[in-house]
Amino acid sequence: MKNNCTYLILFLLLSCPFLQAQRIGSWNSYMAYHNATQVVATPQKIFAVYDGSLLSYSPGDQEKLTYSYNDGLSDVGIKHIAYSSETNALLIVYDNSKMDIFLGKDNVVPLPDINTNAKNYQNTIVNSVFIQGEYAYLSTGYGVTVVNLKKKEIKETYASDLNTLSVCLWGNDIYAATTEGILKVSLSSPNLLDKEYWQFIPPLSMGNYKNIMKMVVFNDQLVFYDGNGVYSLAKDEQVKRLFNGECRQLSIMNEQLVLATYDRVLFYTDFDQYSQLTLDAEYQSIVPAYNSKTNYWIAWGTKGLVEIKAEQQAGTNVLTPSVLASEIKVDSPLRNMTFHLTFEQDKLLVTGGGRRSDRLNNAGTLMVYENGKWYNFDDKAISEKTGLPCQDLMSAVVDPRDPNHYYVSSWGEGIYEFKDNEFVKLYSYENSSLQSANPNYYPERYVRTDGMGFDSDNNLYMVNSEVPKIISILDNSNKWTAQTITVNGTNVIGSMINQLIVTRNNQKWINNASAVNDKNNFNLLALDENNQAYYSRGFVDQQGNDIKAVNYLCLAEDLNGTVWVGTDNGPISFSSIEQMGKGVCDRVIEQDQYGQNDGNGYYLLEGEKITAIAVDGENRKWLGTTGHGIFLVELSGSTLKVDNFTTANSQLLSDNINSIAINNATGEVFIATDKGLCSYMSEAIEGKYDYSDVYAFPNPVYPAHDPQVVITGLMSNSTVKITDMAGNLMNKGFSHGGQYVWNCTNLKGEIAKAGIYLVFAAIADGSQGVVTKIMIIK
Repeated sequence: MKNNCTYLILFLLLSCPFLQAQRIGSWNSYMAYHNATQVVATPQKIFAVYDGSLLSYSPGDQEKLTYSYNDGLSDVGIKHIAYSSETNALLIVYDNSKMDIFLGKDNVVPLPDINTNAKNYQNTIVNSVFIQGEYAYLSTGYGVTVVNLKKKEIKETYASDLNTLSVCLWGNDIYAATTEGILKVSLSSPNLLDKEYWQFIPPLSMGNYKNIMKMVVFNDQLVFYDGNGVYSLAKDEQVKRLFNGECRQLSIMNEQLVLATYDRVLFYTDFDQYSQLTLDAEYQSIVPAYNSKTNYWIAWGTKGLVEIKAEQQAGTNVLTPSVLASEIKVDSPLRNMTFHLTFEQDKLLVTGGGRRSDRLNNAGTLMVYENGKWYNFDDKAISEKTGLPCQDLMSAVVDPRDPNHYYVSSWGEGIYEFKDNEFVKLYSYENSSLQSANPNYYPERYVRTDGMGFDSDNNLYMVNSEVPKIISILDNSNKWTAQTITVNGTNVIGSMINQLIVTRNNQKWINNASAVNDKNNFNLLALDENNQAYYSRGFVDQQGNDIKAVNYLCLAEDLNGTVWVGTDNGPISFSSIEQMGKGVCDRVIEQDQYGQNDGNGYYLLEGEKITAIAVDGENRKWLGTTGHGIFLVELSGSTLKVDNFTTANSQLLSDNINSIAINNATGEVFIATDKGLCSYMSEAIEGKYDYSDVYAFPNPVYPAHDPQVVITGLMSNSTVKITDMAGNLMNKGFSHGGQYVWNCTNLKGEIAKAGIYLVFAAIADGSQGVVTKIMIIK
């Protein structure tokens, strides 16, 4: 009978809803894989760099794998990859000159930071990589660094104090092309570390010997490219021109000299004969397939990774390509340009614009992530329809009446409208109430818009910078109006108006990211429910102290209706629009050095540049900064808890944060950085209105594999108790919004035994509660 009951309980547990989710506390990255720029072939896999990220393709089973910061790579932004067949190792060099030896998924060996190794040199950039056996020779801004791929260590550094662009071995000598000429040293020299043994070869009779960008050795001659042409240098110092023009790639393949221009590849069997393969200008690099003399892999820009077979036409030097495999890609964002994030109606909208005092002319980037898939809008196709460049897209909103209807602002062309993933219309100074900041000179390029928001009546409010009427409204009947803001007889303008949020009580709050020294400018402005304006150009806090902020960079409303503002001197907040209009704000005061919070402590994050604010389902504030990652701030009565996520203690892509948006149904915190998009799976979600949909996942749980079990579907701030079937208390606490995480341990920290456990949850007054079950299996 007991066994039958156990089977029945197990059946009921397995019948509960099961949420396939990222593990609580885990990180994920969403990198672009659209533009293939580098490729290397190994015996088992083809490796390619797409938009600075690594992808592998297995021709046998057609498996595609991506590798990221979350898989053990040291960083993002890959600059070079090079393969050593002798050690079966892939060397990865990043933009910041960090390096990894990649031996397979979950088998990555980080090398000592080249910047630390060369700390006495200002220029530590790695310009190129040359592989010879088990060694990788790195051409750097200070000389040559040699990596032993077999021993997985930096072997030596030959510091010439010269920017070195290319290195190769010719016989028993090392040749290093620097911006001051070609250095040469014998491998048998008594001390390669001594600069005196490195000598410049005589100036060349042809070519610019101070600007040699690529070098290889072919048929016992040094072949080099100087930016204008390709030349060969013989041992007798005779120089001959081999090719006149630009060269994209210079390498040795299958005992042939390969010279790639921007639309063709030349394969030299000697200096007088070559075969020619014509390609389009988008291809980036080419390598032979492993153990093949006719098949090649090409990193072909937006076409992705492509395999071709090149066959020579009889009696000619022409190679005809036939495609064997094409457009090897993965679903991903279009670009790693992430300026602003919006999460609305179960979808994430990402824009890739930006600005300084003027526009940046970034390619118009709008990317939508929904149901685990990406949709990327084509900025070139949009430009063809509008007749204007599609650039600097700033922010996006979703129509509350139609989840497939978006409006996107730009810092120059106005407001773009999209429906069902199709471009609908561009609203500018000629067909809307929007105005141009420069009506006399290319006015169509100065319609500067950014923050937008729908009010409770589905009217779309938007900001318009550097013009007399700074707020435009597209009402729910598609009628346009513009509003001049006048306070005490002053017509308020904004030089760099940033975000606009609509609060729960239908107020519209606006921040001016950089208010120039002009009496007509403002730092914060808000319209009440009747469109009465309040604004201020500076603030004191609750203690009467000047907050000493210059830039007001972001806005968010929390679950209590408090408006939080990020400044360049920490966060401030307002409990009412009237408080803001009086120029008074609140600042959180941390405990002083004695652990007291008596009002005389430190201001929270004073000195930090707060660039992004988001509020999660537990009313915690996620604050993004410039240079110091993300601060998670939890205020509960007089208790303050602050956590800090940085690249040093987490898998955050960068410490420079542009925007944060939260999926409060799952707890996933999306983070836009200057290196791309990543996310963190938080434990907090929105609390439910009742306990009608409470369940645990995974269930059953296997603590030996992963002890984490999540109880979800709870009401906010639920009291949670977990007991065994005998009523012994195992764990207790409060839910994070609508969710509670248990690590399968008892009050002593011991892993719970196999069996059935009961979860009791209730709100504070005990008027509502629920019981659910968890099965632990050893």
